[in-house]
Amino acid sequence: MKAEQLLGSFFSKNWFLLGILGALICGYFFSSIGSRLNPCSAATTILVIFIFFNTGFTLPTEKIARGIANIKLHIFLQCFIFCAVPLYFFLMSFVFNSLFSSEVLAGIFALSCIPTTISSCIVFTQNAEGNVAGTMFNAGLANILGIFISPLILSLLLRSGHTAAIEVSEMGRILLGLGMKMLLPLGAGQFVRRFFTDYADSRKKVFSKLNSTAILFIIFFAFSKAASHEGFLSLLADLPWPFVFLAVSHGILLLIAYTAARVFRFPKADQISVIFTAPQKTLAMGLPLMTAYFAAQPEILGIGILPLIFYHSWQLLFAGVLLRFLKNRKLSR
Repeated sequence: MKAEQLLGSFFSKNWFLLGILGALICGYFFSSIGSRLNPCSAATTILVIFIFFNTGFTLPTEKIARGIANIKLHIFLQCFIFCAVPLYFFLMSFVFNSLFSSEVLAGIFALSCIPTTISSCIVFTQNAEGNVAGTMFNAGLANILGIFISPLILSLLLRSGHTAAIEVSEMGRILLGLGMKMLLPLGAGQFVRRFFTDYADSRKKVFSKLNSTAILFIIFFAFSKAASHEGFLSLLADLPWPFVFLAVSHGILLLIAYTAARVFRFPKADQISVIFTAPQKTLAMGLPLMTAYFAAQPEILGIGILPLIFYHSWQLLFAGVLLRFLKNRKLSR
């Protein structure tokens, strides 16, 4: 009975990560089914719209606004998310360019441009007794700004020369598509929330699971479309080194963020907010953004989402270890 309870607890806590693995496996072995269920990417478009309507409906902007006074923290975090992280990966691309395929590098560049997480960085900040209001404000602000800023930064990085073989779609079409699929649903969700605030807050976990389930289907559709192209296996063979690079890079970015926070003399609570917000990247927004950006290039999308999936999983593991370290350090004092 204990073994069954432990197994049930394991699946309950890790169902999303296991679901990602299952979506990738199914996408590879059942690529034809994925193509039939997603004609002209219609199913993916519907899922993206649903995710952002759901995000707008559950995003507590009325609570986020309470953290608006800490201007210094906001400027620091937004600059780190949208400037420092993309700059780091851009400079590193000169060093590791020969180890990465253009598809993998496009995925890493896309990862670097997207905003921080909304839920996990808030949870970790709260458990570590950090500045929760500041984290909430910056997570929400970054995810709204990211709809506009992320594709612009990504276009600049893709035109840097390392990905010359990749054809980048016109920015006007991309921004229009992002607006229709992401910004309008987000705004509509916020509008509906005004009339059902209590309901949205009381069912937040349910809506979060619905979003996660939609993300799993997007992963399945994107991977199944890419798996149908020739040479897909050879591209997968290039991934171990990029994964190692991303794991190390997350630690480096976290260290840079923490050191900078100390240099700028942020109080302890703000430092905790920085280390759990600045280096993290959101799968919930990043995946739909990449799906819209690379809609005409499925062979890039299928490989490009893998760095983001790995980084997202790694950052959660790393944050869990860091949280335990901070709590043990506090108890030992």
